[in-house]
Amino acid sequence: MSEILRAQSHSADAQTAVTELRDQFRDSSPASLLLFFCSCSYDLQQLAESFNTLFPDIQVVGCTAAGEIGPKGYLDHSLTAILFPKDEFDVVSDALDQLSDFSEANGTQFVQNLVSPLTALAHDSHNRYSFAMQLIDGLSKKKS
Repeated sequence: MSEILRAQSHSADAQTAVTELRDQFRDSSPASLLLFFCSCSYDLQQLAESFNTLFPDIQVVGCTAAGEIGPKGYLDHSLTAILFPKDEFDVVSDALDQLSDFSEANGTQFVQNLVSPLTALAHDSHNRYSFAMQLIDGLSKKKS
């Protein structure tokens, strides 16, 4: 049984922070998901590019936070991540954009679109439990 791992970086540079996470996860078993929370002070485009480069075979999902909790405790202006092992977790994910136009019908359709691939994974999986998680970026309704 593999374990869920946690890592955290306080580096102000997005690429350096993601590199530090990769180094902390270096000895991990294969993973199905990397879930992160980060300060909104990071260059989010650079953060995304760094995750894509340094974790190419893992689904990466995350959002900004108003303070991050990780192995080093509660920190501001940091990047924290949780790595879910592939042999314990099957994952499906998607992004729901255009939150300014969000409706209950959009949400229902979005969830229904994820059920089919998750059901297909469940038939081939030994994992007995399922859960859903929704992340909504606190800055999504930001007024310019």
